[in-house]
This record gives sequence, C-alpha cells and structure tokens, in this order.
Amino acid sequence: MQRFLPVTMALLAAAALAACDGSGTSPLTPEEGLAVSGTWAASPADGGEFGTITFQADTADISRDMIAEGASIVLGLHPDGTTSGRFFIPVNVDGVPDFDADLTGTWSIEDGVVHLDHEADTFLRDMPFELDGDRLVGDEQFGGVRVRLELERVTTQGDGNVAPGPGGFEIAVDVAVMESFPVQLAGSMTFTNPGSEERTLQTDVCWPLLRAYRPGEDTPVWDQLEEGACAMLQPRTDVVEPGASIRFQTPVVSAADILDDELPDGTYIITVYFQVMGEGEIEREAGEVELHKFR
Repeated sequence: MQRFLPVTMALLAAAALAACDGSGTSPLTPEEGLAVSGTWAASPADGGEFGTITFQADTADISRDMIAEGASIVLGLHPDGTTSGRFFIPVNVDGVPDFDADLTGTWSIEDGVVHLDHEADTFLRDMPFELDGDRLVGDEQFGGVRVRLELERVTTQGDGNVAPGPGGFEIAVDVAVMESFPVQLAGSMTFTNPGSEERTLQTDVCWPLLRAYRPGEDTPVWDQLEEGACAMLQPRTDVVEPGASIRFQTPVVSAADILDDELPDGTYIITVYFQVMGEGEIEREAGEVELHKFR
C-alpha cells in the first residue's frame, strides 16, 4: 500500500465529518459575479501545471503534491452564482476507488471571501477561498490533515481573432483545455466596445455554451444545451464603457461527457455560441481539441 494513502483517506473522511454551513454568505452582486467569475484550476496541463494541491499530515512527516499524483480541480464560477466542474483524486491503490466529484452547485461571497456549496460531499464546501491576484487560495485544517489549494485563473486558448459582433461590439471566443483525467473544457466569449460611447448588451436566458463538430462537418455531434447546461437563470443587461470588455464563460465540461458512449476518441472542432437579445444566435469556432474518454 502506498505511503500517502493514510493522508488521502484521512482527508476524504474529514470531508464527511465537517459541518457544511452556508449561513452568513450573501448573494452575488453583478459586479462581484463578473469580477470573480471564470475558470479556476489546479491540474496538470500542456506546458506546465495550473495551481497547487498539497496535503500535509500533522501526525507524520508526510507532505504530498497531489497534482504530481494525478489529482485535479477544475472549477467554473459563473456570474449568476452557479458552479460547474470536477474534483478528482486518484488513490492509486488496488481495490480502493478514486475520489471523483461533480462540482455543480452554487457560490457566494462574504467580506471578499468565496464560499462553495454543492451536493457532492467534498471538503471544498468547508474551505473559504481568498482572491490573491489571479489565484483563489484556500488553506484549512481537516482533522489531522492540512490542505492548501491554489487555484489559478485559467487563460483560455484561441487564435485571438476579433470579429464584428452585434450592436457595434467586437467579439472573440476561446476555449481552455485542462489536462485532467479526462480533459476538461471551458469556453468563453468576450464582447469589446471599440467605440467612443458606452454600449448596451442584452443577453438571453442562457450564457455561452459549447458545441463539438467533426472536422469538415457542418452538423454538431454534441451540444451543451442538450446536457441541460444553462449558465444563466434570467436575461441580463450590461452597459459597457468605451474600450472596455465583458467576458462570459461556458460551464465546464468533461471530454468523457462529450464523447459519452456514442463518439470515438479523436480531434473535434469546438465552437462557442451565445444568444443576444434581438440579434439571434452567435456562433464562432474556438479551435480543435483532442478528446479522449480515459486520458
């Protein structure tokens, strides 16, 4: 049995013992939602890593870099106060199941501190996160295990091309690829006001969502809307100052969810699409991504 197993199991057991109390948190203001929303990750990635996940036992000289062991957290914080994403810890011991949790739920801010709430039984619900530049940092003691998480704001990948959009806005789309097990994707669409006067953007009931296409085909093989994903609960109006931008993020999705049992591993074209009031659907290609169910 590997040496870090007691640390991992002690932490997972602590999650079940911790009291999850959402009292004292307050609803997000629109300004808070847009300032903190985005994709936050601690996971392996091409060309490096996002963030850190460290477990340290008080009762033994054991400290583990869990990302090096294959753990990952990919967390989407959406401006409407909802969350998406996945928390994965491989136990790497025969007969002991990995810890794999869906982070769909809600988030709130109290005195500048971010609190998470989701159905999955994880210690993240009892770990306050403070914003430190482009990182969300949590550092808590659970039983005999100290846990430190540093989640980095993920910069999306794309060609950076800007295209004319509705109402005089310019738009650009991107997709972030987090190399967890399997990979996780999150897209975004950014509206920039290039003019000299403020412009108003009215968005429909769903914020941006993703579609997947086979290269060379015009019909999508997967649509995030069909998964029940809708990152906004009501229409919204935003006033964008001259030269300013407003960015909207899709929910996080796993490659395994996209491929399911119907699609083969391989290269897929990912697009981001959005409904703007009075303008209809806007869809733009964000790039090609290698999708695999089990790696």
